[in-house]
Amino acid sequence: MTSFIKKHKYALLILLILFIISLVTHKHYGISWDEPTERTTGKISYEYITGKSDYLHNYKDKDYGVGGVLPLYYLGDKISSNDLGKIFAFRHLLSNVFFIISAFFIYLTFFELIRNKYIGLTSMLLYALTPVIWAHSYFNPKDIPFMSMFAITLYFLFRSIKKNTLESYITFGFFAGYLVSFRIMGIILYPIFIAIELINLYQSKNLLKSIKTLAVFTIPYIIGIMIIWPYLWNAPLDNFIQAFKNMAHFRWIGTTLLFGKDILSSELPWFYIPAFISISLPIGYLICFTLGFLYLIQKTFSNLKNIFSLKVEIFIWINAVILFGSIASVIFLKSILYDSWRQMFFIFPSFIIISGYGIYMLYSNKKTILSYSAYTLASISIISSIWGHIITFPIQHVYYNKLVSRKENHIYNNFTTDYWGTSYLVGLNKILSIENSENIKIMSGGGPLQMNSLLLPECDRRKITFTENMDEADYFISIKRDNKNSPEKIIGRECDYSVSKLNSPIVSIWKLK
Repeated sequence: MTSFIKKHKYALLILLILFIISLVTHKHYGISWDEPTERTTGKISYEYITGKSDYLHNYKDKDYGVGGVLPLYYLGDKISSNDLGKIFAFRHLLSNVFFIISAFFIYLTFFELIRNKYIGLTSMLLYALTPVIWAHSYFNPKDIPFMSMFAITLYFLFRSIKKNTLESYITFGFFAGYLVSFRIMGIILYPIFIAIELINLYQSKNLLKSIKTLAVFTIPYIIGIMIIWPYLWNAPLDNFIQAFKNMAHFRWIGTTLLFGKDILSSELPWFYIPAFISISLPIGYLICFTLGFLYLIQKTFSNLKNIFSLKVEIFIWINAVILFGSIASVIFLKSILYDSWRQMFFIFPSFIIISGYGIYMLYSNKKTILSYSAYTLASISIISSIWGHIITFPIQHVYYNKLVSRKENHIYNNFTTDYWGTSYLVGLNKILSIENSENIKIMSGGGPLQMNSLLLPECDRRKITFTENMDEADYFISIKRDNKNSPEKIIGRECDYSVSKLNSPIVSIWKLK
């Protein structure tokens, strides 16, 4: 343990700093639309496992994987306070801590991959400090835990490629299986492992060893899938197939605002995911990724005869397949996606790994000026991320890079912002700062307004009453999801107050009396 700490002391120091930041700031992040539902999903599975209830059989979302929400329910509800507001705040902290831990595994992946601490630390920071991802890590109970687990599992994937031992296959098998219990899309790693083993078979010509390896991998893989996913227990194969079918057609139809148009979730244009990725990550990240992919192609074609000996490049290609293959599948299958690219966050670790590889190849260049440019590019990318946090805190998920104009109201009129509804917490604090009354009646345009009030101090909660009658309300507060249902159309005039980021209102407030 002492040698591990000494070897990775700088990464562990970053881990500690990130945890302290989270400990200080986590109460500023609001409660999202999905959190109460995902808490219920975890609760129902927990009560089924402990024998308290068999309602799971009748639950509408029984087929959703609970690899993330079940532990979060147990830790967040059973071990923390009885106050619902404190429970959600603690759940936010736990979710972010899991994300921070996954950032450490990004570092470990690069340490194993190229034995370069600088590149590992840089990649860890790029991953952890991304404004949109960091904010989501508090209140997004599905996509970020799955992404975090994906990042951890990728480490064990490379470890199995590098070590090529039964122990590494067993470990990777379990983590890859457990990943599927977060979200069934995690199954993508199984055919990838089969492809890796086919390469090993091509090299070794040892069929018996390959069959043994697949068996050693598959057994813990199945255990990992089923261990805390009770929906599968009664009829594992049938229920798994049903869950897989349901995944292909998400139970949601809505609209997302992109380039000024309300886009229906069932009619997404082919550029939907590439566009959101390109405008919601700092520009430096896009440059690092482009360099990484170009270097990968160059290194591959210059070593075609020995391609299977390039374990680093094989691993980078695996990440390229995960990233581009997942985007291509969404385009060709015409998948239904929710707002922005959040359901595709699981490709972000692969994006960072390819980006880190680009920085590494630039850093390794024998031409001094190119080597030094790696430091410059990494530094600019990290600084721009930090600045993104500063200008959008505590609703960093509304961040867009400079490819999107920051003229007044441009983002508000053309791009989705707080589709989660977490900015209601900021809006409530805004009302409390301008209203001295001890009895404030507030009406919402829709969203988790009342849930967010749970995060307010008790003295402020007592001042607020919620109403659905506009004639009774003192204030109307709303967020904008699309142009068709903009709050201005409901009220018939511009707002009186707002909380703005990037020169566009995120949550709008109307004083009615």
